[in-house]
Amino acid sequence: FHCGKWFDLISDLRRRYETAVRGYFPDVFVLNYGMGEAQPRVLPTWLARHVASWDVSSQSVFRAYRRWILPPLWRVLRRYQQIASGWAGLHTYRLSPKRFRREMEHVIAMAREETGCLVLVLDCDPPTGRFLHWLPGLDRRWQVFQSVLADMVSELADPDVRLVPASRTILDEFGLDAGLPDGIHRSAAGHVRTAELLTAEILDWLNTPATERRAPTVATRTA
Repeated sequence: FHCGKWFDLISDLRRRYETAVRGYFPDVFVLNYGMGEAQPRVLPTWLARHVASWDVSSQSVFRAYRRWILPPLWRVLRRYQQIASGWAGLHTYRLSPKRFRREMEHVIAMAREETGCLVLVLDCDPPTGRFLHWLPGLDRRWQVFQSVLADMVSELADPDVRLVPASRTILDEFGLDAGLPDGIHRSAAGHVRTAELLTAEILDWLNTPATERRAPTVATRTA
């Protein structure tokens, strides 16, 4: 199943954990967070979600708003965001690295304790091209969050919580242009390679004797 949302942050997932994760009692839980949180908070997150949404609406008034009012407004906001991002440096985030780690650890701990699932944490794709043009300095922020993810998984020291370095593998094998053609989203080949990496981890976990896996410690499955 897929429970991610547009411009989703790990703090949002934590708030809806009961319905988005626990209700499904997953055997494998894939977390792909970091790049949204790493962005500078020079525009409120709700506003960034609003202007970047593809939801045009079926109502004529809102369709007119999306067609005639929002585009020129977004051009002004986007230019402001570009300038402010250059000034911000590493001083503001949508979610600070420390809070990001706490939220990730909290979600992982709940999932592991309640379901005993395998947790696969994907690393972050490096921003390039047009994305860096409009959010200068995001490459430095990417490095910070890459370190946070690697350190977190290493220090958890749980064999069933694994970091999957998909972005590094894709860049090594395909390069920037073929792996991230628009500067942020993976190509079709990149998605296939990511699926292969996740599948390899799942198969390795399935081949681990059940007696060596960590069982749920808090909750048990109910009918």
